[in-house]
This record gives sequence, structure tokens and C-alpha cells, in this order.
Amino acid sequence: MNYERLATEISSRLSDLIERRDNDLLGITNVELVSLFWKTGKQVADYLNAGNTKTQIKPLVSDISDELTLRYGKLFSKRNVAKMKLFAEHFPNISVAKDISRLLSWQHILILLRIKDLESKWFYVDITIRQGLSPDQLLDAIRNKNSQQDKSSKFNRYVNGWNDEWWGEMFRIGVKQQALIRLMSRYFFGNYRSADFRKLLTPSIVAEPAPAKTEKGSKKQGVLFELIQEIEEFRKSHNWWLNGTLNSSFRQIGECINAQLHSMPESINKTNLIDTISKRLTTKYGSNFTTDQLLNMMHFFQNVLDSVNHRIAYLVPWEHLLAILPLREPEEQLFYARLAAKEGLSATILRERVSENTYLKTPEAEKMEKSTMTLLQNPRIITKNVKSKSKPLVIEHLIDTGDDLKDSKVIVNILENRYFPLVQS
Repeated sequence: MNYERLATEISSRLSDLIERRDNDLLGITNVELVSLFWKTGKQVADYLNAGNTKTQIKPLVSDISDELTLRYGKLFSKRNVAKMKLFAEHFPNISVAKDISRLLSWQHILILLRIKDLESKWFYVDITIRQGLSPDQLLDAIRNKNSQQDKSSKFNRYVNGWNDEWWGEMFRIGVKQQALIRLMSRYFFGNYRSADFRKLLTPSIVAEPAPAKTEKGSKKQGVLFELIQEIEEFRKSHNWWLNGTLNSSFRQIGECINAQLHSMPESINKTNLIDTISKRLTTKYGSNFTTDQLLNMMHFFQNVLDSVNHRIAYLVPWEHLLAILPLREPEEQLFYARLAAKEGLSATILRERVSENTYLKTPEAEKMEKSTMTLLQNPRIITKNVKSKSKPLVIEHLIDTGDDLKDSKVIVNILENRYFPLVQS
């Protein structure tokens, strides 16, 4: 068996995993962030359009923007908040807004908002997805009135409604374009990574808005409170999700390497092979894929059960997992992950707790974690009744895995995690 060819094949498989993961990270971030912008715009629009004149709206947008910018940075500037309001008004159905955000970046959407009639909007959505246009290319197409001769015959029926058949076609094409990184830009991980987006993902240290003395002021404070709650939930859940997805992807990479090495003949020097693969991946994707890190990913797959993986991968960052991986017992792994998450321990302090055998010295720890293991291996289904404006009652079936995974004190800002791929230099 040709050694170089083997290294190339394995590197190629791992590259597919890495790029698919990065596309997922970009895609979900775009959907959730654009959804947050829509919700912000919707609340602002509902508040401002309820009894306020046009001359009153501008200063009210300014007041709301000032408060949000103080807390979360320039993503909530006056101009951007006005654009969010416009976005919600142009696309009043959130499901349509979410569908668009699955395929187009916020930059694309900002350009589409310049187009007044809905018929033309759908036309430019269509050509953007079909041709994989960048935001600049979309802007050029609009300026040049690109190929609009067929617009009225094809898109006039979409003015008052959404066409599922057409959007199904757009989604199939768009997924292929995204895989080529042609539609989903790294907008929020590029120019904004060091300032605005980073601040958005950092817990706000500003106090809650003080109660207002007037009824109109009270309504504004109420809107601000709801917006802050919405943004804080986004920050918390998105950091949590990105962290867990990153850790799980490392385990998946470890699983792939293990499977490939397991099927190889004994004559292959596996240590040298991993070194060769590491050099190729490090050159292409950065320091996450040094030989030591690839070995850590392999150990993650080998030493951590599937049922435990979901819990600890979402409780702590990769730096903390490295302190836990040498432990063989799943109860110990759960205990130290939970301990770090609950007490906000640094990775260094966590290593000290592991070396001090804190697990064995903690009364009832083994009993508690065995109970958790039983729950993870035999999850209970909880039925939850949720009220909705559109429906009188929605029944959700949730898997009970114990305590709230999103309460971890060590998952603060994913952009501070040096293993997060989209912020590596």
C-alpha cells in the first residue's frame, strides 16, 4: 500500500469533516443571528408603529439603539436597528425570514432591503442562490438591472405568498453553493470578530434599565427589557451550542482516524502516518490539528462513551476536556465536567482538582454520578405544554438528561476559545 496515497486519502476524509463542520458553524450562526435581528426589528417596529408619528420614530430608534449598543456593541447601531426594523417589515413572516437566512448572509439581506417591491426581491433571491453571488456581485446585478425581463412572468405569483416548490428548489441549489463557501460569508467572524460580534457573545455587565416614570417611557423600558432578554438568551445558547458542536466534531475526527488506523496492516508506521496527516491539516486549517491534538481527539473517542460525550462536550470547553480525557471511569468524567461548569473552574484549577482526587474525596459523588449515568443511558421523555400566539397549545417532548446543560460558568464567549476554528489566524 502506497504510504503517501494513504495519507492523502485520510487527510481528504478529515478535510471533508472539518469543512462540513465549519459550514455548519457558519450556517447556524447566520440563521440564529439573523433570526435575532428579525425579532429585534419586529419588537421595535411593533412598538414604534403603535401610535407614534414619523417624526417621533427616529429619536425612539436612537434611544433603543443607544441602550443596546452600550451593552452589545455596534451590531445594534442606529443604522443597524433601523435595518432590523425594515427587515421585519419587509419579511413579516419569521419562517420566511429564517428560510432566507439559511442560504443568504446578513450582507445579502441588507442589499435586498434596498429593493421596494417583493416581486423584484424574489427575483434577486433566485439569481443570487442559482449563481452563488457574493454581496458585491448581487449589488452589481441590481445596479445593472440584471436579466429582469422574465421577472414578472415568474415571480408575480409570489407577491402575496410563499411558493414551497420554488423555495425547495432554491434550498437544494443553495446547499450546494454553501458547500462551496459561495453564499455564506464569514462576515461575523471576520471584521466583527475582534469587536462587535465578540462583544455580543460576552455577558453584559450593564445594569437592567431603570423603571420609567411615564406610561410611554414604561412601554419603551418594557421593549428594552424584552430585547435584552432575547439577546442574552441568544448569547447564552449560541455560545453553548458552538462549544458543544466544536467538541463533538473533535470526537468525530478522532473516531475517523481510529477507524482508518484500525483497518491498516501492521507494516504501516501509524505514528509517522499521523505526523504526516497532522502536517497537512495544520498547513490548511491551523494549530488545532497538531499531532498531539489528533491523538487527543482519538483518546476522546476511545475513552468517552457516546452517552457521556453529549453531556461533557456541552458543559466545558476543549481545554477542560483535555484535563478529563485521561480519566477512564465515566462517572469521574461527569463529576469533573460538572464541577468545572458549576464552580467556573479554569482548566488549570481543574487539573489540580483531578490530581487531588477530589472525586474520591467528595461524599456521595460516586452515587450521584452513577444516577446521572443511568439517566443518560435511559433518558426520560418529558411532555411540556407551551402556549403560543398562533396556536392555543403546543406540546413538546423533551429528553430529560438531568440539570440544565446551558448553566455552565466556563462557557462564556466562544471567540475567547483558542480552539474555535473560525477565529484562528
